[in-house]
Amino acid sequence: MTPEQLAAQLRCPHGEDADDVGLSMNRANGALTLRSIALLDPAPGQRVLEIGPGNAAFATQVVHHAPGVQYTGLDLSAEMVAAATRLNRALVDDGRATFVPGSAEQLPFADACFERIFSVNTLYFWTPAEPCLHEIRRVITPDGVLCLAFGHRDFMAALPFAAHGFTLYDEQEASALLDATGWQVTAIDEHLESVRSNTGEAIQRRMLIVRARPV
Repeated sequence: MTPEQLAAQLRCPHGEDADDVGLSMNRANGALTLRSIALLDPAPGQRVLEIGPGNAAFATQVVHHAPGVQYTGLDLSAEMVAAATRLNRALVDDGRATFVPGSAEQLPFADACFERIFSVNTLYFWTPAEPCLHEIRRVITPDGVLCLAFGHRDFMAALPFAAHGFTLYDEQEASALLDATGWQVTAIDEHLESVRSNTGEAIQRRMLIVRARPV
């Protein structure tokens, strides 16, 4: 797979490679996703939206974080929505998880219907990002928490596939973007780890996890 093809798959897994891309993203993003869930810290009975969960391999951890947590996963890829539904069939059948197709630019949800929203490694693809963040602000409750996890600009710029349709951010750029779209940044955590990249080599990743509240 060329860097351009990989970038397209990471944006929206599709075709015969979709399931393999989903599994690769699970391996690459697992620790970052689990830390994001811990920082998001959903309380009992809260409704959680994950934007771009892929096959939602970590939906169980969200639901089990506290009693009565309800999980919704929204993904641009129809293949990933189908895979997430299969993988989490027990949660779906119990009414604890729902998976829907859609885009962050036009969320198919009512106003103020989630207390917690998070997304891991999708911010790059929100182009432009401003409408997406306004939409997220629309569907989150006034006291809600948004958690965005993504690779630091300096780390991402060294990856060949990131030259193809990725918008990159550092701490200051992400904070400015959120400030301009009606959010108050409450914390920025750095996440460093050694992982296998989507192309198979061992790399040191510098990731950021930004938490914000609507204002």
